[in-house]
Amino acid sequence: DQYDHTAQAILRGQTYLNLPVPHELRQLSNPYDPSARNILLSNGVRNIYWDHAYHQGHWYSYFGVIPTIFFFLPYRAISMLFVTNGRMLPTSAVTFFCIIVFLIAGSLLIINLIKKIKESPLLATTVICVALFLITSNITYLWFRPSFYSIPIVSSLMFTTIGLCCWLKARKDDITINSFYFSLGTFFISLNLGCRPTFTIALLLALPLFRHYIFNTLYNTFTKYYDPSSWKQL
Repeated sequence: DQYDHTAQAILRGQTYLNLPVPHELRQLSNPYDPSARNILLSNGVRNIYWDHAYHQGHWYSYFGVIPTIFFFLPYRAISMLFVTNGRMLPTSAVTFFCIIVFLIAGSLLIINLIKKIKESPLLATTVICVALFLITSNITYLWFRPSFYSIPIVSSLMFTTIGLCCWLKARKDDITINSFYFSLGTFFISLNLGCRPTFTIALLLALPLFRHYIFNTLYNTFTKYYDPSSWKQL
């Protein structure tokens, strides 16, 4: 598991994974040639890992580090207090945890968004909107595929929905925002850079959500900068 291997590497104070590198791979003129690796595998050479990055005699993980820092590293560090070298956190546990948090945060997101549009929405309308959001999120497929390949996706789903919930909470009215919730929401959405970077496109939702605040701030800054009286004082 790349995430647990990364956690062990961090605990050792190193960036590369503690995985053996076969001598035959080191001797290749181009160790990144898939055909050359296949020849080694057909000759019985072991410890050639797919979905890992090889560089200068070491294996590295190219998966985002945020799930490791939030889940695998604390579990490994705490378990080391009771078991030698600690234990690995099952990827299925992380997947199910992120899915459950996403289901809660996603439902709250849709409910609060509907309330922003209409103060007293129909219960049936709210239920249908929440159901459509959860169904189209592909969460059902991820529930039945709790592998480490699903972790970056479910982590980003969780962080993004939490961030958007915070943004909705931050918007008091058209021209004022709660800076704490705005910063918190931005932080959670930015965590996608270490999970599934494509989810950071959610940052663009700040434009329609805070458009009045943004335009009002830009207008006040522009008018203050080009106010003739301010130039006379200089």
